[in-house]
Formats: sequence, C-alpha cells, structure tokens
Amino acid sequence: ASGGHGVYVTASGGTIRTTGAGALGVTATGGAGSSGNNDGVVLYVGNSFQTTGTGNITVRGTKGSGAGSYGIYDNAANAIITSGSSGNITLLSDEFILTNPGAGLYDVSAVGSLTIAPLTAGTTMGVGSGAGTLSFSDTYIGYTTAASYVFGSTAAGNLTINTTRDFGTSNVTFLSGANITLAGNLTKASGAGTANYL
Repeated sequence: ASGGHGVYVTASGGTIRTTGAGALGVTATGGAGSSGNNDGVVLYVGNSFQTTGTGNITVRGTKGSGAGSYGIYDNAANAIITSGSSGNITLLSDEFILTNPGAGLYDVSAVGSLTIAPLTAGTTMGVGSGAGTLSFSDTYIGYTTAASYVFGSTAAGNLTINTTRDFGTSNVTFLSGANITLAGNLTKASGAGTANYL
C-alpha cells in the first residue's frame, strides 16, 4: 500500500502483465487513515494492468475510509488493457473514478467484453444518468472501449439505465438480481441489447 492505497501503480513503465493464456486478477482495499486518499486501486500509467495473450483481467477495488476515497481510480490512458488476440475485463467496485484520457484514447480497453458491476451484493447501479449507489456515467462509458459491454451482475441491486451513449455495433447486456428500469432510449447501430433479470 502507498499513501493509504491498496495497489498504487505510478512509476513510468510500471506494469503488471501476463502473456499467453495467463489471467490477471487484482484485489485491493484502501487504508483506514483519516485523509481522503485511501483508494483500493490507483493507476497513473498506461499498461498498469495488461494481458498480451488471451488472458482476462479482473480488478476488485474497495475504498478505505475518507469521503474522497474510491475503489478504483483510473488516471491514465490504457491503464487497464487486453491487447492480445482475446481477453475480457471485469471491474468490480462500488465507487469509480475515471479521468479524461485524451482525444482518441481510452482508460480501459478490452479486446473482448468489458463488465462494470458493483462489488458489494445488493448495491444499486445507474448507467448514464440513471440513479444508483454505483453511478457509471456516459462520460465514463466514453472513456472505455470494448467489443461488448456488461453492466451489473446477478448479485447487483436495482439497475437504472438512462444513457445517451451510442454503443454502435457493440453488444450490450444489463444484469440485475433485482429490478431493471430503462429510463431512456438505448441507441445502437446494430448488434444485440439485452436486459436480464436473474
């Protein structure tokens, strides 16, 4: 841990990487200090978490104490990336921060699917401007790219969807163990958009 953070990748060239079929899993919890810098996972350089073969990436981040702490804090372009022939990314946290990676760049880039879901069972989630304890805004969606998207999980609470994001040809799946509310239109050029109550 550094500065109350669970995992802190900041040095130039600092990378946790797998090759071949190796999967990459990171689980981290922020500290208990009185400051607001007790994040679970903090990424300040590109390729912080990377697979270059067919491996998947799973990141679980839990914030520590302090009102300004987050479970996953991504502050770099391509900080979490699968760059091989395949590879899915799953990000599990109740609090996210993604920062602007710059024009034409993404904080999170998945060759396969990208799953965004709460870490704690029963936690509500909002996609776009939808209401939820975990709020994943249109701005944040724009900082990601993937062949397909999954929002929520079978363990998540109520899921509210109100996004103006055009997902283009990417398949989109919404999952909840409770209620799913579509509060606006879902725009896609082609491909599948599904909402599963499980």
